[in-house]
Amino acid sequence: MHYKPQLPSINTHIYNLTLYHTCTSSHSTLYNHGSSPSLLPPRPRLSLRPLAATPSPASPIVVDDDLRRLCSHTSFPDMCLQSLSAKPECNSTNPKAVAGLSIRVAAEAAAAAAAFVSDHLNAAATNETRLWQCLDDCSDFLEDAVEQLDDATVAADVGALDDAHAFLTAAIADADTCDQGCGKKVEAAVTAPATEEVVQALAGATEEFRKFCKISISLTTLSLDANVKI
Repeated sequence: MHYKPQLPSINTHIYNLTLYHTCTSSHSTLYNHGSSPSLLPPRPRLSLRPLAATPSPASPIVVDDDLRRLCSHTSFPDMCLQSLSAKPECNSTNPKAVAGLSIRVAAEAAAAAAAFVSDHLNAAATNETRLWQCLDDCSDFLEDAVEQLDDATVAADVGALDDAHAFLTAAIADADTCDQGCGKKVEAAVTAPATEEVVQALAGATEEFRKFCKISISLTTLSLDANVKI
């Protein structure tokens, strides 16, 4: 059984997320996480409605040195820079705020993967049984991953970065299980090229989501270091 904290669930049939918190918001309500108390408030509600892709800015995005230094500590510095530079609310002088914002970016990637699965489920039900099983299983795992990232966002907002780290790790495990399950189901059947294309596209979406989670883990770990200087 994959790890699912006992917090309210959210609807995952979405294309993108509009989040109501900025990277510097904070709360103080107590909640219990396992056996240790953490400062986590009730989960914020996300606006789960299809949104158009964020338009490209008219002028090139200027990456400041503070953000560049923070992203250099991740495994994917270019992806880190590109995604966070596009967020006008990013406060690059505050490592904890940057870590929290990176979790929101990971949540957007998880939502995109979940939307991809949802878009292909109905067609797979009539054309390819094993593909449908693969996507149906992945739908559950990606739903859980979005919930994990929702919880990680709340944790980061109140400075509970240890909890955020745990939620991010659980979200990566969900993506791994999705990929492994789909691979086994599709390999066990003679599939059409179209089926293989769907599985490959899903693998690409979950890999992107996984990378964003790893970026967030690196930034979260960095922000926990009291000696970090930017």
